[in-house]
Amino acid sequence: MEIDKISTKRPATGNVQEAAKILKPSIRIESGGIQTTKEWNCRGLWKNLEDLKSLLNEHLPVCVALQETLLKPSCTSNIQGYSILRKDCNTGERACGGVALLINHATPFSHVLIRTSLQAVAVQVSIFSTVTVCKVYLPPNAPLNFRELQELIDQLRSPFILLGDFNAHHLLWGCQDVNSRGKVVEKLLTELDLTLLNDGSNTYFHSPTQSFSAIDLSICSPSLLLDLTWSVLGNPLGSYHFPVVISYASPIACATLRQPRWKFDQADCETFRTQADITEDMVSSGSIDEACSLYVDDVQISYSSKFLNVAERQIQTTINNFTKWAEQNGFVFSTEKTVSVVFSRKRGVFPNPALFIGRSLIKAVKEFKFLGLIFDQSLRFHRHLKDLKIRSTKALNILKVLANTRWGADRTSLLCLYRALIRSKLDYGSVVYSSACKSLLKILDPVHHQGLRLWEPSLHHRLSPSMLKPTNPH
Repeated sequence: MEIDKISTKRPATGNVQEAAKILKPSIRIESGGIQTTKEWNCRGLWKNLEDLKSLLNEHLPVCVALQETLLKPSCTSNIQGYSILRKDCNTGERACGGVALLINHATPFSHVLIRTSLQAVAVQVSIFSTVTVCKVYLPPNAPLNFRELQELIDQLRSPFILLGDFNAHHLLWGCQDVNSRGKVVEKLLTELDLTLLNDGSNTYFHSPTQSFSAIDLSICSPSLLLDLTWSVLGNPLGSYHFPVVISYASPIACATLRQPRWKFDQADCETFRTQADITEDMVSSGSIDEACSLYVDDVQISYSSKFLNVAERQIQTTINNFTKWAEQNGFVFSTEKTVSVVFSRKRGVFPNPALFIGRSLIKAVKEFKFLGLIFDQSLRFHRHLKDLKIRSTKALNILKVLANTRWGADRTSLLCLYRALIRSKLDYGSVVYSSACKSLLKILDPVHHQGLRLWEPSLHHRLSPSMLKPTNPH
């Protein structure tokens, strides 16, 4: 592997797969400056070169990150208006993998030397401040090592953006399953207190299985999280990877306005009092009868029996009585929002219960959400706990941002935020879902532990269950 600059000659052959990440330069407007990062695996530099040039002309990028360049050291190329840094990977006479960064000539930059066995290249670019952009390629057939990624990130100067096709699946960034690579990336985000820009949108279409996934990840320092927005374009432009747009907005320094001064001696206080008087007609306490008519419209009817037909008959009788009472009192139940579910841990196939509201059949489902909790047929709460972990992990980003600011964060404020944003989610419904198996409940432990580490950094490397009691997290 070697790093060099590319110049003028186009390679004669090669179907080059690429992931382009673009940082758009600032556009001067009155209210502030806007930048855009575009990430795209165009699957062939020369095959889709015109599409790439079109993106460059449209977005005027500061930096473009490419992966799977499949270039040999002897291959050279040139894109007008950009300096190019690359790291090639060759197996014998055959080129494989490889990464490259294109930097706009109008943008000040410096190459960041990194020592790693991974296919990675990094550069510091000056936008409004200095930001490190790193491109890494992790081949799908190679094992993903946590230590190697950690050593790579330790060499990046903050703030930084790490872009790459990690081929990692996890529910946290929108995939439907979790693989070993996804667990490594999750550990990376947790242990190093990093933030993920992905919002759950799919970035890749797998043609053989006709399925979508989110394997193109954008990781950044917590200090950049509030300045960046992340989205996916709908047109893959001849690739299986959809372009990802990361917008960066930062205010432009402007002339300080003079502090306004008021002529209090010329104020007409009497006229002000007259116009500011609150009359009785302006204040309305509302109707007492209307307030009494408010009610919670979430209703559940349940019956327990060893025999499904007995439970079905009893529930149908209750529904009929309930419907009759509702009609007499002016209530209407929506059949579209009403579902039925059979709770049982017995093995075997159960027929769907035939329950009706009037003449409308109630839809039978395997799981449903009731008062914020997801109930499944076996009452194992597997889906609810995974959803709870995703929501709590996203809420942790607020603590990460505050805990990594220059001015520091008050421990009392961090603890209050943890209790309000994370612990409240974990506690809600815990009386119900605590019946889940212990191994499943443990997936919430990393969220709780990370919140405590952000509150008290000294616990980062020595947090254990025996230490949770002295930290007073409740």
